[in-house]
Amino acid sequence: MAAQGSVTEGTAHNDAASPASDLSTDAFRGGIKADLLGALSEIKASGSFASFRPLVRPPDCGLIVDGVGPVSITNDLQESQAKQMIAKAAPAPYGKGSETIVDTAVRNTWELDPQQFRFLDNRWHSYVQTLCAHAASDLGINTTIRCEIYKMLIHEQGAMFKPHTDTEKIPGMFGTLVISLPSPHTGGDVVVKHCGEKKVFKTSQAEHSFICWYSDVTHEVLPVTSGYRWVLTYNLAIDTSVVPPSAALLRSNIHSLRHTLRRWLQDQSASEKHQALYHVLDHEYTQANIRLSSLKARDLTQARALQEASNSVPFEIFLALLEKEERGGVEYNCSYSRGYARRYYGGYDDDDEFEEDEDGGYHEITDLFDQSYTIKTLVDFEGRVITENVSFETGDLLQEDCFDDIEGEEEYQGFMGNSVQ
Repeated sequence: MAAQGSVTEGTAHNDAASPASDLSTDAFRGGIKADLLGALSEIKASGSFASFRPLVRPPDCGLIVDGVGPVSITNDLQESQAKQMIAKAAPAPYGKGSETIVDTAVRNTWELDPQQFRFLDNRWHSYVQTLCAHAASDLGINTTIRCEIYKMLIHEQGAMFKPHTDTEKIPGMFGTLVISLPSPHTGGDVVVKHCGEKKVFKTSQAEHSFICWYSDVTHEVLPVTSGYRWVLTYNLAIDTSVVPPSAALLRSNIHSLRHTLRRWLQDQSASEKHQALYHVLDHEYTQANIRLSSLKARDLTQARALQEASNSVPFEIFLALLEKEERGGVEYNCSYSRGYARRYYGGYDDDDEFEEDEDGGYHEITDLFDQSYTIKTLVDFEGRVITENVSFETGDLLQEDCFDDIEGEEEYQGFMGNSVQ
């Protein structure tokens, strides 16, 4: 939302007679924007954007692969069986725009669909549910999550997947669980990045392990240098009709937030200058899942904190999808054409999204014609649309550089005759 997502805080009225006696008389320490950003930064949540755990040996639950037969998940995968499974597998595709394509320069992996394998022993389901509980704990989710098997993947020597993010494949999906099965290999490290933080998980160093991450986390599988990396992938989901409780939301967490809101209300110049302010969240959201119950980790905690802090003052809290749009000329093959860049995160229809421009790469705008900032959608906490396609002032953003590191979508039109398109 926004570049990633934003909570919109707005004053509905400036007639604060009823709560005025309870307002803080302290002046702003650094201005309303700095104080509010500082207060929101104090709101923390447990958990991380991604996690890795070595595992004890699971029960041998009778894995059967069609055309191969029984395959042990407690002992190392035999090379002969790995080759048999590859013979039954298909090259794994990836999503590019509205297409699903196979390109081994981007993703070089073999996949088996769930219909091609099964576990005969129900203990496997119980085992996976235990891993889901661990994943929920590691990701800072204090409610029950569910999982759905997605694929079996086999990475042979040279297999890799360039940086990408996952897309929502089932209702309520928020993340991915990857269970590494026993198969000696080197390389194949998983690199995850989010909000400037990077983690590297080495599945080659544990016989059994799992990795989990939120769907909007950028992740990459580095090339396998020997052996076979063998994993099961699951989609993680949560019941979006229920807002998970937040034990992290303590009154002490919102003390400075409440007083900052009250000072904003009391200060006439601040109220007149900023009728609304926008706080960019950590994770990305789409038109389909922008609601309180779909917020992740600290985003949920911050939204709940704003909700509680604003109970005693006439503020309204919304969620918004924000967009920055730039139009301008580009230099391309010695022609001067019109380029168009749209910085907006939306939903994708296919498996995983990987950006690559069909005209040879991103076209840098060298002559900016104009730029605009738009609230594409404003919703309440239930996801009900309040308004759409309304411009906003960048001076109302708490994080004024929030679009700087965003790789936006692009629409490009080349040189046509003697005109610029």
